[in-house]
Amino acid sequence: MAVHSSCHFLEIIMGTKIPIEIRFWAKVNKTKNCWLWFGKTTPTGYGQIQVGSRTDNTRKLVYVHRLSYEMEIGSIPKGLTIDHKCRVRNCVNPVHLRVMTLNDNLKSSPGYVGNKKLCNYGHNLDGLNNVGHRYCKTCRRLAATKSRSDNPEKHRIAMRRYREKNKPIK
Repeated sequence: MAVHSSCHFLEIIMGTKIPIEIRFWAKVNKTKNCWLWFGKTTPTGYGQIQVGSRTDNTRKLVYVHRLSYEMEIGSIPKGLTIDHKCRVRNCVNPVHLRVMTLNDNLKSSPGYVGNKKLCNYGHNLDGLNNVGHRYCKTCRRLAATKSRSDNPEKHRIAMRRYREKNKPIK
C-alpha cells in the first residue's frame, strides 16, 4: 500500500506520469514460485491496475495477469483468456500463465461441475445418479421427501392443482 501512495506522491511532485512498467513491478513480490501482486485486487482475488490517461479518456482498469503476459510474452489473441496454471489468482509470473479458450479454462478449473465425481454429500455422480448439470438424483429425492414431510398440507394443495391443471381431455 505504501508503494502505491509513494508512486502517486511522485506523480504529483514531478508532474509526470510514472510508466506502467514501473508502477506494475513496484507492486509485485517475487517468491520462490509465484510472483504475487499486492496492489488492488477484485473481491475474487484477481489483481487490477489502472492504465491510460484521464486527459484523453483512455483510463481503464486491467487485470494484472493479462498485463504481465502481454509485457513479458506478447499479445493475447482475440477471444482467448489467460489461465493460471498455478491456480493462484494474484500470481503474475508469466511462466505460470497460459492462453486458452474460456471453455477450456473453465473445464480445467478444479471447481468445474463437469469434473465432479461425487456430490457434496458423497453420492456418486456416475451417469445413473445425475440429472442434467451434474445434480445428484439421490439428494434431490431426499430433499423432496423432506419437503413433503415438513409441509404435508402444502404438498397436497400443490398435487391437487397439478392434477386439475393436467386433467385428461375427455
